[in-house]
Amino acid sequence: MLIGVDQIAVDLEYQRGICKSLVNKIASEFDPMKAWPIHVSYRNGKYLVIDGQHRVAAAVKRGITKIPCVVYYGLTQEQEARHFFTTQQKGGRRNLSSYQIFAAKLVAQDEVAIKIKSVFDKYGVSLTSNAESPMQCAAFATCTDMVHRFGIDILESALKLLTMAYRNQVGAFSNEMLRGTCYLLLLS
Repeated sequence: MLIGVDQIAVDLEYQRGICKSLVNKIASEFDPMKAWPIHVSYRNGKYLVIDGQHRVAAAVKRGITKIPCVVYYGLTQEQEARHFFTTQQKGGRRNLSSYQIFAAKLVAQDEVAIKIKSVFDKYGVSLTSNAESPMQCAAFATCTDMVHRFGIDILESALKLLTMAYRNQVGAFSNEMLRGTCYLLLLS
């Protein structure tokens, strides 16, 4: 379906922000054969981009007013978020950060992501894209990996130990600290 670029919106609850350098690159090397179609969801009277927000912005920059889209009807926000992170992880595109994947998984109501967030909330540790203060963690991929390997109870025990031992220390919840503490708990 051809849709006007001015009719396409972005749900920033699960989508990443626009990267201007990527938009400029796509616009400068624009190839209509590679650019289309954009995947959108028609929800609440709006076309919401699921896959292709940078291509939409590049089309706007190039003065293109209508673009071909694959339109999904009846998707929930959770289903859109799941579609977003699964298509973005398939490669060939700008990689998502582990924070962006985790945030999309939370919106998608991913069971593991919700359990991880619940454990971190229980111990007062903030999940953030850049852990620059005490009681902050940006080790999303490690947490997910530890839950898949050893279960949520091991991750929770590790988090409890790290919270007691390093409450006011920046970096206490780094990839290395979480992974090492999980393995140590398995040995005990």
